[in-house]
Amino acid sequence: MSDPHAKLAREKVAIVGVGGTGSHILDFVCKTPVQFIGLFDGDEYDERTPLRSPGPLAPGGAKHKVERHANRYRGLQRGQEVRPYPVFIDEENADQLGDFDTVFVCIGSGRVKRRVVEVCLEDPNHLLIDVGMAVHRTGSSVLGGLVRVTTLLPSRQDHVKRIGLDAPATDPKDRNHQTVELNALNAALAVIKWKKVRGVFSDSKDELHSLYNIEGNGLSSRYASGGLARC
Repeated sequence: MSDPHAKLAREKVAIVGVGGTGSHILDFVCKTPVQFIGLFDGDEYDERTPLRSPGPLAPGGAKHKVERHANRYRGLQRGQEVRPYPVFIDEENADQLGDFDTVFVCIGSGRVKRRVVEVCLEDPNHLLIDVGMAVHRTGSSVLGGLVRVTTLLPSRQDHVKRIGLDAPATDPKDRNHQTVELNALNAALAVIKWKKVRGVFSDSKDELHSLYNIEGNGLSSRYASGGLARC
């Protein structure tokens, strides 16, 4: 019997933003047989980075966190390349993402996302998965909110407004409300959806937008087509 994960073997995956959620997506994707993973992030590695990332401190020596993460995971899978791109994706350089089959978007700037969507969904076989969290205080010392995963396909993107194309860049202070378990959950939901679209996991509902509610411990889904979306 063939391994369902073999369907991912020729995949080229990009992760835009390798912070809390993006670094966990990297950890999950590196453990699949994909051939190439591109990491896009201009942030430097600092003392806060390992508190939001899986595993221990990344090996030293490199300035940017994409380089540190690439050094950590390089060689985990035979024949798999993890390449760092220490740049922030913007309207000018988003064209680089057109070479990837799947793009995980883990940034908060809506204006940049608009261009990323245009580039990534030009090819009918491409897939874009956007993640996000809205965590806020519900009391003096209690956090609540939502964890979101939104999937866009070239033939199914009417719900694109759900990824916040007009949202301003995320304020760095908002990161104080992010916790590593929510980042890991956000990443896990995104990677599971990627595997569903690629035919690794069964997907009877075929939803394209899911929200996990922290307070109610509920997972809701929207924009199901009634059929199976496969790329």
